[in-house]
Amino acid sequence: MIDPKPAKRIVDPDAGRAKVALQGRCRACGRGGPLNRAHLVPKGQRGDDVDENIVPLCGSGSTGCHGALTDHRNGWLLVAAALRADLTADEIAYCIQKKGEDWLDRTYPRREVLA
Repeated sequence: MIDPKPAKRIVDPDAGRAKVALQGRCRACGRGGPLNRAHLVPKGQRGDDVDENIVPLCGSGSTGCHGALTDHRNGWLLVAAALRADLTADEIAYCIQKKGEDWLDRTYPRREVLA
């Protein structure tokens, strides 16, 4: 069941920073280098600033893997499927709790669905 809209969205400016530093690679393409914190459930869709909703991705909101997911352009489906394959159980559970399993499957499809 999708959780009801909270009275106030969780906002933590430090959420995900340790995860990005520890992992040190883009969770979609595997490259190192400059990484940014990306929300699995976007803030515009009621995503919270919590570790379970943030993954390290290369690029910004308009470049690299982060940009491909944000703008749904240039191979975004492949990037989304690669990221889905690397999501942790906690990250998957967060997405399902916030938006539902159908949303997760549409937004981050499984690789075998693309074949």
